[in-house]
Amino acid sequence: LKAAQSGLQSAQLELGVAFKEGNGVPQDAAQAVHWLTLAAEGDYGLAEAKLELARLYLRGDRSVQDKDRAVSLYTEIGDVSPEAQYELAMAYISGEAVPPKADWRLDPELQKDAIEMAFDPRAASSPKEAADVGRDLLVGSAEAGFAQAQLELGLMIMSGEGWAADPAVAVHWLRAAADQGLADAQYALGYSYGTGEGVAKDEKEAYRLMLAAADQGNAKAQNAVAWHAYNGKGTVQDSAVAVTWYRRAALQGDPVAQRYLGRHYALGEGVPQNNLKAHMWTNIALSNGYDVEADLRDKLNGLSTSLSPEDLAAAQAMASACVTSGYANCGEPGQAE
Repeated sequence: LKAAQSGLQSAQLELGVAFKEGNGVPQDAAQAVHWLTLAAEGDYGLAEAKLELARLYLRGDRSVQDKDRAVSLYTEIGDVSPEAQYELAMAYISGEAVPPKADWRLDPELQKDAIEMAFDPRAASSPKEAADVGRDLLVGSAEAGFAQAQLELGLMIMSGEGWAADPAVAVHWLRAAADQGLADAQYALGYSYGTGEGVAKDEKEAYRLMLAAADQGNAKAQNAVAWHAYNGKGTVQDSAVAVTWYRRAALQGDPVAQRYLGRHYALGEGVPQNNLKAHMWTNIALSNGYDVEADLRDKLNGLSTSLSPEDLAAAQAMASACVTSGYANCGEPGQAE
C-alpha cells in the first residue's frame, strides 16, 4: 500500500488488481478503478493497467461500467497488445460494445437496423459495422500470434459464423493456436483430425492432440481420450485407460463423463463391477442435465431395483456427498471412501 501511495505504478497496478479480484483485500470496484487509473496515467502509464481498467469498464460492477471508456482504452493499447485487440474484437462481434462513429445516430436506416438487432439505438456505430470491425481486429490479433484469437477465428471459420465456411483455413488457425499449447485448440484440431474436416482423417493424430489437451485438464478432451481408448481408435484398446479418463472428467463435473463412468461400473468394464457406484454416477449425471439418452432415467430405476433398500440409500448418500464436496469426496481412487 505504501509503495502504491508513493506513486510506484507497478504497485498501483498490483493493488488495483487485488481490489478488482478481492485477492487479499475486500473486492471493491471503485478502489480498483482508482488504483488502476493511477497506474495507467502519464507518459509511462502501464499497458497492463489500461487493459485491466478496460475490462472493469466493460464487464465490471455496474457502478463502474463505462463502455465508451472501455473501447477507448482497448483502442489505445490495441497496437501493442494483441490480447486487448482480441477482447475488443469479441466485444464488437458479440454486440457488447460498438466503435464510435458520430454520424451513425443521424442515419434512420442504421438506427432501424440497431433496434431490430436488439442493440441500444443510442450506440455510436451500426451493429453490422461493429461486427465487421470486430472481425478485422480478430484477424489482426490472430496474425499477431495471440492464441485465443487464433482459436476463435478458426472456430468461426469452421462453422461459417461471420465468414464463409472454409475447413482448411479453419484448421490453419486451429493448428497455430494448438502449436502454442492452447488446450481448447488442441481439442478442436484433434476433433478435425478425427472427422477429417479440413484435414486428412488421422485417428492417431486426433488421439495425440486430444491427449495433449486432456493432460492440461480439458474435460471434453478427457472424454475424447476415454472414447478413443475404449474403442481402440488411434491407440490400443484399453477399457481401464478409458475409465481413468472418464473419471478425471467426471470429477470436474462433466455429465457426459459421469454417465459413462457409471456405465463402466454397471458393466464392470475396466473397473470392478459396482452397482452402488453405477447408481451414484448415473444419478449425478442426470442431476447435472445429461439428456442424450432418453431412457437413462429408466436405466437408473432399473439399477435402483437391483439394490437393497440399504444399498440404495447408501448410493444416494454417496451421490450427495460427492456433489456437495465439489467432487472431492466421491470414493474414487485417491479420495476418501
